[in-house]
Amino acid sequence: MQFSLLSQKRKTPFLALAISALFFTQCKQPAKLTFGPDTFHVDESKVIEVKIDPAQAKSNEFTSSFLDSVHYVPLQTNDESLFSEISQLEVTADKYIIWDEASNSILFFNKNGDYITKISNKDKSIKQPFKKINHFAINEKKNEIVFDDRYTDQAYYYDLRGKFLRNVKKPVYIEPAYTIAGKYQIYYRAYNSEYLALTKMPACNIVITEDEKKFKYYLPFDTTAVDYQDTRGTNQWFFNNHHGIMNFSAPYDFNIYTIDTLTQLRKAFHIVLPDVSSLPEDFMTNARYNGKRGKYTDANRDVIYGVTDCYWFGDNLTFRLYGHSYNQMFLYNVKSQTLRSLSNYISDKKTYMLPVAKFTIHALGSNGELVSSISAADLFKYRLKLNGNKEWDNLLSAPLKKFFEGDNKQNPVLTVMTMKPKM
Repeated sequence: MQFSLLSQKRKTPFLALAISALFFTQCKQPAKLTFGPDTFHVDESKVIEVKIDPAQAKSNEFTSSFLDSVHYVPLQTNDESLFSEISQLEVTADKYIIWDEASNSILFFNKNGDYITKISNKDKSIKQPFKKINHFAINEKKNEIVFDDRYTDQAYYYDLRGKFLRNVKKPVYIEPAYTIAGKYQIYYRAYNSEYLALTKMPACNIVITEDEKKFKYYLPFDTTAVDYQDTRGTNQWFFNNHHGIMNFSAPYDFNIYTIDTLTQLRKAFHIVLPDVSSLPEDFMTNARYNGKRGKYTDANRDVIYGVTDCYWFGDNLTFRLYGHSYNQMFLYNVKSQTLRSLSNYISDKKTYMLPVAKFTIHALGSNGELVSSISAADLFKYRLKLNGNKEWDNLLSAPLKKFFEGDNKQNPVLTVMTMKPKM
């Protein structure tokens, strides 16, 4: 059965954000906060150029040609566990942890999809309940979850069983994105010059700190050339690559960065697209675009203006390219320089004739498995098409058979995919 990812416009938050590696101009830093002589240095010594034409990507391949295995994990559905969407998903050794922005909760499922518990602001045992979750980060060293409350000055800490630990006053520079690598906290400033006056920090997009005492700043920007209200993007900028590595990307920037536990920011990949799909080289540095970037992308609807869902495992890199009329996922093999579409493929018996991915890659497991999801509504559409096919009925795994005994209003089904070692 063939699948094609149609153009979808992802929800864009008010602080839709951007970054550019083109701004490596020096900015002044307070001496008392200095980490060392390489404070602003982005390591570009081992950049891998990914020169691609998305139109020439391998597509309509059978899933068995590039997937070594796939497991469908239905997420248990009951009154407590039912949620609206996967706004963020993180994988631990034994759990899938999901933030659902619509219900303002973080849900915990085990690797079989069984519901465990959830974090919500209806917990009456907490003296000062949070108002609105704004993403979350996992401290893999301390086995803690932390998120900031979008509407108050508090940050909240829970353990990986969903038990409340504490809430503390958050630093003003926590907005709008935050993550953890080892013992360091990493903040994405997203061209938000309004916070600079509050923090008295340099105009740099990445801030890395250890216990809010020492600071490193990366990716400075010119406040006269770009403003956060003039940028668009998705709602996720950090991607957990595990083993102490965090990947980072942002709208209008075709570089994929890595941040390690030593707080070194490295430019790992540089994606080069055909001219017809590319933004002007000075798009984020020239003040003539200030206040007009949204209008530019509106007028040039064939332009691709962002890369997200960036995960690097073995010789493979996965990413999604997006624009007004474009939203496609890809798998790139660094050794063979082969580009494959993860949006257009033909599902075969290996994947039960069902889709394996549709809109996004949510996360990467610690063993290199990719995690995506398919809605119950979509799966039941394919069941209707295959209804009466006894061979298909016999193919289904036990979890899928049980899932199809329910209805199309269940929680989505996770797809956990392992790629073939040689492609």
